[in-house]
Amino acid sequence: MRSSAIITAALAALATAAPNKWIHVSDVEADDSAYDCLCEDEAWDIARRWLAIFDQEGLEGGKDELATIVAEDLASYDETFGEPTLTLDELWTAIQPLANPTTEDVSYDVNFLLHTCDQIAVNWRYTAVTTGYNSTAPKGTPVELTGTDILRIDLEDRLITNATSNGDWILQSRLLGNVALL
Repeated sequence: MRSSAIITAALAALATAAPNKWIHVSDVEADDSAYDCLCEDEAWDIARRWLAIFDQEGLEGGKDELATIVAEDLASYDETFGEPTLTLDELWTAIQPLANPTTEDVSYDVNFLLHTCDQIAVNWRYTAVTTGYNSTAPKGTPVELTGTDILRIDLEDRLITNATSNGDWILQSRLLGNVALL
């Protein structure tokens, strides 16, 4: 069997095994929504803006800037810190700085991300230093951990409608000097 015949047979098998996974020119002409999916640069921008919400610097534009990142009816699930936040207002309240934070100089950076048409999975790194408050670690001790957020994006307005977060906060607890067995 010639290599061109093998390639043709393989492509036919893929097309049969995965129907409706290909974008056909005729589909695009009839419905240009195929172009509405997130592109790579847009996914990176959304991920970085999402993580900036939680940085030490926060959002320079306040709640108005938050409204350019997340939808009014955002559902954010990170049960590490309590119940889910189910609106933009609840998230705004949750991200307000604490009076006596345990860490400072907090920053989040994207390690890598994967995305589909309307979802982003972002692996991030959290870095900070201890303040000495609520910690047995000396003030200024570096703290690092990683986590992953899965974000669903509304393709109409490009706002985050759902966020599920998971971080290695047990590691942070240990770095702060809490050594209790779990």
